[in-house]
Amino acid sequence: NARRRPPVDPAWLKVPQAADPVVQRTMPVVQGGPTPGVNFAGMAFTGPRPPDPIGDVGPNHYVQMVNTNIAIFNRTGTLLAGPVAISSVWAGFPAPCSTQNLGDPVVVYDRAADRWIVSQFHQIPNGICVAVSQTPKPVSGGWFLYDFTGLSSFPDYFKIGVWPSAYFIGANATNNRAIALNRTAMLAGAPTTAIIRTTAGVGLHTMLMPADLDGPNLPPANAPGIFY
Repeated sequence: NARRRPPVDPAWLKVPQAADPVVQRTMPVVQGGPTPGVNFAGMAFTGPRPPDPIGDVGPNHYVQMVNTNIAIFNRTGTLLAGPVAISSVWAGFPAPCSTQNLGDPVVVYDRAADRWIVSQFHQIPNGICVAVSQTPKPVSGGWFLYDFTGLSSFPDYFKIGVWPSAYFIGANATNNRAIALNRTAMLAGAPTTAIIRTTAGVGLHTMLMPADLDGPNLPPANAPGIFY
């Protein structure tokens, strides 16, 4: 059986309709992004997929990690060191990171301390190796080397956030969700341990991301580190 369309209410047609203020009625103006001050080629893709490229910039250096390699450039793109295997940073150090190169590398610049942090994870046992530059010079200044083990699950796709009170780590893991490293001790090359917390109600592939301090202004005194 055919159905009749209900008649349009003529009263509705008589109500004046105002223009929707949020509807775009003209073509947008297309503008390019800011022109880079410096543009140079970094390291090449080395085979493993995904390549996990990551880098950070400081006053005089750009440190880049791709796949399992690390390279250091100056601000104009001149290659100063590398590319070499990330494990070479921990050469001779009694930790799996001196021989393992598993990818998912992390590099961050600690602007408040003018230091560099490079890191990679390892397996058997599960852990995260962290290197903190002893000076602002990542090529020649030396590194303080650490290996944080005792993780009950693999810290996949971990990320590091710089905060005045600690270096905070979030990982895509079944636990070991939030990790805090003693920033003060590590900047001095002193022995330290990690504080590890497992958060409830956060499923796999919904990792907690630590906030990272990049600008010149510090957060309020004693402000807690933020995971989101």
